[in-house]
Amino acid sequence: NLSSLAPTGDLEDEDDMTDPGGLWKEEVKSLQQALAASEMETRDAHEKMGSTIQRTTDLESECLQFEHRAAVLVKEADVHRIERDKVYEAMAEKNTELRNYLQQRKEEVAIETE
Repeated sequence: NLSSLAPTGDLEDEDDMTDPGGLWKEEVKSLQQALAASEMETRDAHEKMGSTIQRTTDLESECLQFEHRAAVLVKEADVHRIERDKVYEAMAEKNTELRNYLQQRKEEVAIETE
């Protein structure tokens, strides 16, 4: 019967006949130390988890900021592309005007030299 082996009273009482040699006392001490160590590890793990959650939140915030900045840059790039296309279009028109003018002058010079 195991209940007859369990300590019955003060753990410091060396004369307790239900725990000859203090085996139960040592086992209880060992378990209490293991429990204290486990509680400390649990607290440390909770602190680390809190730090990890905070870092994750910070990284998510940074990510949102980068996404916003990227969206702004894409819009700016679109504006610059539109402006560039307008410049290219104006250059093409001027090129066409210049070609037409040169062709016209060429024809005028040809008529004058005949």
